[in-house]
Amino acid sequence: MAERYNLDKIKTFIGDDKTVLLELVDIFLSHTPEMVEKLNEGIKKEDYDQVSFYAHKLKSSIDNFSVNELVEDIRILEHSAKKRSSIEELPVLVSKISSIIEEVISLMKKDFNK
Repeated sequence: MAERYNLDKIKTFIGDDKTVLLELVDIFLSHTPEMVEKLNEGIKKEDYDQVSFYAHKLKSSIDNFSVNELVEDIRILEHSAKKRSSIEELPVLVSKISSIIEEVISLMKKDFNK
């Protein structure tokens, strides 16, 4: 199985500052579940502005933590929701993103003893 997340990009910016790394991990762990919940809520309500908004917010976290499996998917989701295109594919994308983010959160909690 592919690596679910990677810290190399973040370490490029912060170096070996473990305190800052832990703060960034804590922020990811505390904010990401809510954003994923809002994505799912937006899909259920067919509120594509909400889906696009939260996809956009998640994009930087996915990029910074190198959740490479989702880099393309989150962009497709944001763009499609904003343009109202390929609407029938959005629930599948949100489901995949939610599932992988859950795994990343679980792994991070384990890796950082949270």
